[in-house]
Amino acid sequence: METWERGYDVSAYFGSTIRPLKLRIQEHFRNIFKLESTAPLVEHYKTFHYKERFFTFSGIHRITPSPRGGNLQLRLRQEESRLIIRYDTVNQGLNQDHEWHYWLL
Repeated sequence: METWERGYDVSAYFGSTIRPLKLRIQEHFRNIFKLESTAPLVEHYKTFHYKERFFTFSGIHRITPSPRGGNLQLRLRQEESRLIIRYDTVNQGLNQDHEWHYWLL
């Protein structure tokens, strides 16, 4: 596991959503505690954190639509990609299925 700036071992997963953050977090919790999903986050939990019951979720950035329009989904995915690269979450076994083509646009 990686030791982050705060000095304790954590696993980081970055994602983006256009839906309310509270609903997305509830979906993650539901999937983790049912242990039925094959989503990468659930698989990581089963492998490395099965006995742990402490989780934290944080909203890091809120990206609002530009007054001139533009592709909000693209902007969300690009910011997600930046965070994945910065914190190297692919090598931790998370964010493996990330679609890197968002950097090419």
